[in-house]
Amino acid sequence: MQEALGLMGDQATMLAITIALGVGGLAALFMALLWPKRWHLPYRMEVGFVVLPTSLDRCHRYVKASRRTSESIPYPL
Repeated sequence: MQEALGLMGDQATMLAITIALGVGGLAALFMALLWPKRWHLPYRMEVGFVVLPTSLDRCHRYVKASRRTSESIPYPL
């Protein structure tokens, strides 16, 4: 795979992991759509699944901005 895509060591590994997780995620999505419903996820947990990645992204941007500049963060968290 490294020679075919022009990727080196870690890049090829990360690409393989990404492809595997993507295929697994699509399989899980189709299984969730096609299999009969067995239980209901509470609305609070659905909101949590949206809030968690959003807050992680916000924290990542905050840390990235703080490393880029020597002064304080330009926007409050």
